[in-house]
Amino acid sequence: MSRKQAGLVAGVAAGVMSVGYSGAKVLAWADRRRHGVSPDLAADAAVDLAEPVGARHRTLASHDGGRIHLVEVGDAGAPPIVLLHGVTLSSVVWNHQLTDLAEHHRVIAVDLRGHGKSSPGREGYGVDQLADDIATVLRDLDLMGAILVGHSMGGMAVMNFCRRHADVLYRRVNGIVFMSTAASDVASGPASSPFRLGRLFAEKSPELAAKAYQGVPGDLGYVMLRLGFGKSPSPLWVEQIRTMLAGTSPTAVARSTLALLDHDERKVLRSLELPVLVMVGTSDLVTPVRQSRLIAELVPGGRLDELDGAGHLLMLERRAEVSGELLMFAAACRPRQPKRPARR
Repeated sequence: MSRKQAGLVAGVAAGVMSVGYSGAKVLAWADRRRHGVSPDLAADAAVDLAEPVGARHRTLASHDGGRIHLVEVGDAGAPPIVLLHGVTLSSVVWNHQLTDLAEHHRVIAVDLRGHGKSSPGREGYGVDQLADDIATVLRDLDLMGAILVGHSMGGMAVMNFCRRHADVLYRRVNGIVFMSTAASDVASGPASSPFRLGRLFAEKSPELAAKAYQGVPGDLGYVMLRLGFGKSPSPLWVEQIRTMLAGTSPTAVARSTLALLDHDERKVLRSLELPVLVMVGTSDLVTPVRQSRLIAELVPGGRLDELDGAGHLLMLERRAEVSGELLMFAAACRPRQPKRPARR
């Protein structure tokens, strides 16, 4: 390539980047104007997703020496609901549900290892480790008749838990909600495919890759995070996700994401013998609706709820619908009866 050609390519690239950045600024400005948010966006976002009054914090020891932080509300004797978030998020993303469900349930939101206030142990990161942590939470808190709600990575961890800890599953769990998640082909969505494309780079320099992802500045970063939502998201929601992402270590972001790329739990879903609700937004670009439809098809008797126009962050985008569905699903899940031995 001649110097002139190289200069032309560089000029075109710079022009495209300039147009893209300008477009990002316009989109961010339009969103803020549409929703009437104040200049102090970060403060308003924190107030909007504030922790419920009376929330209790606990820390459990993981099987490999890590710490599992969780937040709970509600009567300790009420039927338990356990909320498990996605990668780069934390238990904070469930604060609306903690508030909405506390009257009728003991609601427990868990920080998955490396996220929020939880730390990994000797075994580091992986879906197997997350599954073991779920088993630890159920056993150490002596939860019986629990409803597990797994969002995105949390849902994949629940699938793995079902396979690795079937004894704990059928002793302590009454039902499962898979929210905005996938049984396999995790990076096939339009907003998540870059993870697969950049896998080689991420495996060689995972922390650097995560820092690059976390460090996208200003309005351009806003637009990238906005892809996780459906139609016309509130800038408050985007800021809330940005805050959680910024508070997650680059190591946790990179290692957790890489661990999901080989996830495939289709086989275990076919064998589940308890009520399952699958929830997904029809505009989800991270785990597209077809992935949730597959989960519902694989699970015997699985029920699918598609939320029209919603994206990946259902707990923020559709608070009332999500909380209402969880209450109805939990009420419909009756205690499991032990199987009687076959007559001879």
